[in-house]
Amino acid sequence: MIIYFLLACLVITAIISVEMKNLYKSVLCLGLCGVVLGIIFFTLQANLVGIFQIGIYGGMTLVLIFLVMMVGENHE
Repeated sequence: MIIYFLLACLVITAIISVEMKNLYKSVLCLGLCGVVLGIIFFTLQANLVGIFQIGIYGGMTLVLIFLVMMVGENHE
């Protein structure tokens, strides 16, 4: 039953990240989507994939997107 709740959260955060007008909030929702996907992998007993999903996608990719957004603001 918990998997259906997590899948609903995944779909909702994915839709919110696409439809959000504020770019910073959109990136945060995208990172939350990656974390929820990692939790889904943990519930499916794929622990290594869950660790990589949360660590790489939820962490490093999110930091890279924020860094590019902050550098891009100075050139406008």
